[in-house]
Amino acid sequence: MKVQRIIIADNQPITAYAIEKLASEINPNIVVEYSTHYQDLKHKLQTSETKTAVFLDYTLFDFAKQEYLTIVAESMMEKVNWLLISEDLTTSFLHYVLCKTQNIGVVFKDESIDSLKTAIRDTLDGDRYVSQNATKILLQRAYKEEQCKDTLTQTEREVLKLIA
Repeated sequence: MKVQRIIIADNQPITAYAIEKLASEINPNIVVEYSTHYQDLKHKLQTSETKTAVFLDYTLFDFAKQEYLTIVAESMMEKVNWLLISEDLTTSFLHYVLCKTQNIGVVFKDESIDSLKTAIRDTLDGDRYVSQNATKILLQRAYKEEQCKDTLTQTEREVLKLIA
C-alpha cells in the first residue's frame, strides 16, 4: 500500500523543506505534516489511520534511546515506513536499528540527490531503502569483526584458563 501522508521529523528547516519538495515532486497529493519532538510524533502516529512515512533525523530528534525508536517502529509496522536521513549515525546504531526492524531505511544527508530521491520514492512506495554508504559501513564492521575472531586452539584456551 502506498503512503498517503508523510511526517517530517527533522529540526533543520532547510532539510525539512528539501524532503517536502522531493516528496511532493514524487507524489503531488501527499499530505505533509511536521513533528518537532518525540511525544508529538508518537501522538500523530497513534491517531492516524492512513499509511504514513516518517522522515527522521535521529541525531537531531529527542528519542531518549535507540530502543524507543525501534519499539515505536515495530508497533506500527503495518502502517508506518521510516527513513532515517542523518549526517552521522554510528555503526552500532545502524546495526541495531537495521537488524531489529524491517520498516526503517537509511540514507545520509551528504549522499547524491539521486540517492535521496530514490530513498524517498522507495519509502513512499512502502519499501525499505538502505543506502550504499550505510551498507558499506555495516560490511566494514562485519569484516573487522571477522578479522578479530579468536584464532586460539582448544588446547591454548585450556592453558589460558588454567593460568587465569
